[in-house]
Amino acid sequence: MLLELLNLLLPITILHFAGGYMRYLPFSPFITEEEKGKIFSAFFRLALFNMAWQGLLFCAMGITVLAYKIVLTFGWVPYFLAMFYLLPQYKPQQIFVLGMQAVYMFLLHCLSGLTMILLHPDMADRTPFLAEQMWLYDLYFFLTLPLARPLFLKMMPSTRFINDKTYSYYIAILPLLLVFNVVPTSLIGDLWTPSKLISWLILLLGFFVFYKYISLEAKDAEDQIRIRSANELMRKSIEFLRHYALVSQDSAKEMSLIRHDFRHHIRTLYQLLHEGNIEKSLSLLETFDDNLERTVVHPYCLNPILNAVLTIYFHKAEDMGIPLTYKINIPPSLPGVESPMAFMIANLLENAIEASAAMAPDKRYLHFHLNVKGSQVVLSIENYYNKPLRFNEEGYPMTTKTGHGLGMISVASFMKEYKGYHTFTQEKGKVRFEGYFMVDDAMVTRDW
Repeated sequence: MLLELLNLLLPITILHFAGGYMRYLPFSPFITEEEKGKIFSAFFRLALFNMAWQGLLFCAMGITVLAYKIVLTFGWVPYFLAMFYLLPQYKPQQIFVLGMQAVYMFLLHCLSGLTMILLHPDMADRTPFLAEQMWLYDLYFFLTLPLARPLFLKMMPSTRFINDKTYSYYIAILPLLLVFNVVPTSLIGDLWTPSKLISWLILLLGFFVFYKYISLEAKDAEDQIRIRSANELMRKSIEFLRHYALVSQDSAKEMSLIRHDFRHHIRTLYQLLHEGNIEKSLSLLETFDDNLERTVVHPYCLNPILNAVLTIYFHKAEDMGIPLTYKINIPPSLPGVESPMAFMIANLLENAIEASAAMAPDKRYLHFHLNVKGSQVVLSIENYYNKPLRFNEEGYPMTTKTGHGLGMISVASFMKEYKGYHTFTQEKGKVRFEGYFMVDDAMVTRDW
């Protein structure tokens, strides 16, 4: 009896664990390693919990078709509730994914049931074949996993399709409504009847309709993001010009005032020297030198486009009380790449400065390193930010806030276009971006 019970409980436990794994996949690119660890830790504990109560149920009711149906009908609930609790920011999305995963599991149930009919066409009592059907169920899961896994990894609905709005729950529940239509017929009557198998197969059509819609909607959302990103790029271009013009204008005003007082300073200096007052003469010269220094727009590099960007953002960092260190080695001209590279750097600096400014003053800093050697470009930016970041499957920080994240999309597009390599890490609060890409030798100015 014990071996017979374990032979049935084990494939059921594997099946429900597998269902939880499939529901986890769409969210895996968007959650932290800590959240992933909590989910799987909960899953393993729930597997033991399920085996316990399901074993007690079979002992109380016997290994019957009714007990089998109860176990299959409710065994997934603890796994779903655990993820619902651990990922509260994705509640409507989890309901949607649950419906899609249920359709997929019904398909596997249909395949295993059809196989049982083919293997045992004359069986009158289904009870002795329950364990065999469950092992077939698991077998079909593992056989279809290479195809199903990529589908579920892209199953996450976009925030435009399903978000935290109330009406999103009405959209999210649609796949579940399809499943609810076949649940009553599945619970009533014998197992694996041809009529039930046909109704389960019809669910497959609904699965692909919903999946196709998600894919098309995601593509449309991506196009919209590109448009917004282009608009943002244009806005930044205008903002760069305006800020740089203001910096130059402020410097010009300072110089105008100094020129106005220049003759007076010379007369005063002449009088002091005539009187032999060397100490006051030197003090006046130092003051005059300091005033001249304030009018200088310091070039951070000889490349005018990149220098404009660095001037704006380095001044912004200084205004926010963020200590800055930098090392820049770049030619005066990089035709074709300097403009997109400047905007890519602007996006990274903007994020780094905003993140650093949100920290305590004694924790703020910004390290910037840019080096061009031959056709190779190496970029490194580091700042402090102790709140956990979420990274997408491409390794870029991501946010669920509407209207945010365009900067990282621009960075990713640049690195992809120039076939670059990058790492984005967060260790003990240190957020560091490192990028490497190559440009045409013809683009690099040789006489610098």
